[in-house]
Amino acid sequence: MKIVNDCRRFIFLVVVISSYSIESIGQSRKYMAQFDHFKSYYNPGLTGFSGSSFGSFVRNQWAGFDGAPVSIFLSGEFDLGDFTSRDSIGGLGRNALGMNLYYDQFGAFQDTRVVLSYASRISLSDKVGLRLGLGVNYALSNIDGSRVIGDQVDDPVINQYFGSYADMRVLDFNAGLVLTHPNYYVGYSAHNISQGKYFISGDAFMDEFPVEHILQAGYKNKVSENIAISTTLMANRYQYNPLNVQVNFKTLLYEWVWIGGGHRVNFAHNFQLGFLFSNFIFGYIYELPMTNAYLLPNTSHEFVLSFSLSGERLNKFQVFW
Repeated sequence: MKIVNDCRRFIFLVVVISSYSIESIGQSRKYMAQFDHFKSYYNPGLTGFSGSSFGSFVRNQWAGFDGAPVSIFLSGEFDLGDFTSRDSIGGLGRNALGMNLYYDQFGAFQDTRVVLSYASRISLSDKVGLRLGLGVNYALSNIDGSRVIGDQVDDPVINQYFGSYADMRVLDFNAGLVLTHPNYYVGYSAHNISQGKYFISGDAFMDEFPVEHILQAGYKNKVSENIAISTTLMANRYQYNPLNVQVNFKTLLYEWVWIGGGHRVNFAHNFQLGFLFSNFIFGYIYELPMTNAYLLPNTSHEFVLSFSLSGERLNKFQVFW
């Protein structure tokens, strides 16, 4: 039983909370299998990259497990070139604004994040652009000692708040740089640049906020008139945690339905189905944990819905990744 409990605590600390040190917990490591739909959350330089839109996703992780993680995400991106011709370069905006709201709950822990982002684009050639982005990241983390589940009973951080309530607020900054082309993009971003040293309040149940480094890349192309393919990759890492790598592959048929699959290295596989309409996108992922990842043997479900604010898309391939 001790080995089982140790494995379950490992799941909690590494997969969900990702501790920064032995006696402290860190920010929740949130998984978004369809990360390619919400690029600007990870890199502010990709704000408005696919035009102005409003989107959301819901992730039910480890379905059927009591107290399992549930994530809800809302996003709004505004390419100013969609609203004024003075702000466009060849139909693409010079500037873009965005806001992301991410809520995640797992047992006694609740984490709410608001990210405001700005991106500026310069043209290097007719098709190649360079985008620089800046973001403000506000995080509110709560511990509700009345909602402790079995995996969290022995956690020293939660024990001190058992039956009570604690919250912590941190304001930090993100920055990103992206090279873009109609068929590809490559970008790097850094989160928590100030490492939480200057804007922090509330109960100090976290003592470190290391910089998170994120690499993103994507490629797409048409292989025939009615078939297109795409692949996207994201890798992120911060201190005390292993490198996390995710990759997705999709095939778009007749510019309206895609099928595909993905893999989060050493953790999970997924199967994807989505629909690309003139003014909105719907996507679904069914995720299966890998046996050797020591995850609970439960699946995850993820739904994405995105609406275009730029009117009907005449070329839907432009927003397919």
